[in-house]
Amino acid sequence: IIPHFVNPIILMDWLTETCNLGGENAILALNGLFVLITKYNLEYPHFYSMLYKLFDASIFSYSGVETFFELSEIFLKSPMLPTYLVCSFIKKMIRLCLIAPPHICCVMLGLIYNIMLFHPTTMSLIHKSESNSSSGSGSVLLLKSNTVKEDPFDPNEQDMQKCNAVQSSLWELEILMNHNIPNVASAAKLFKNKLSKKGEFQLKDKFSLTYDKIFEEEMKRKVKSGVPMTFQEPTTLF
Repeated sequence: IIPHFVNPIILMDWLTETCNLGGENAILALNGLFVLITKYNLEYPHFYSMLYKLFDASIFSYSGVETFFELSEIFLKSPMLPTYLVCSFIKKMIRLCLIAPPHICCVMLGLIYNIMLFHPTTMSLIHKSESNSSSGSGSVLLLKSNTVKEDPFDPNEQDMQKCNAVQSSLWELEILMNHNIPNVASAAKLFKNKLSKKGEFQLKDKFSLTYDKIFEEEMKRKVKSGVPMTFQEPTTLF
């Protein structure tokens, strides 16, 4: 309905209040604000801060979660975004992947992949070592023993300039590569190779992934003979 208003800017206050309420309606309200910003020259510096606050575990239960991620991809592909802001969203999503259902996890991994392709400066989150880290003892990196040092990223900090996402790294990928759901592990392992536009994710394809579909795929998978088992036949009663 926005194009039918003589002065669409008058919707700003209503859309802002709807965003402050949170929930699924906040997602649609943010989309309205984005239209006002991009097409009607609305100055709204707190747009991405409001979007950042919506990224929490509650989104897993949204009926419009597909719309949320599709719109988030559009918002985060803006070429004018600073690196620290994009890194903050990436870290927030990868942290949520650790507790997300498999299909949501795959969608967020795909979204992270696409965003990093569009913002190459965020590649430092993957290719970080102890020698090139600028954060000193507070840096986070995966050691050869697969242990993780201190992570400076604060997921509870709402100010993206203070959450220290740039000083962190995507150590969570190492955990996701060993996920018990093969689809999630495969999506995480794509980050091991050089990111390519040919491998860009189509998020719509990931939304159809359900527990039933995962079970059906695993049942149809051909298993090689002689699968090693951890069972050892007991020789005594105790």
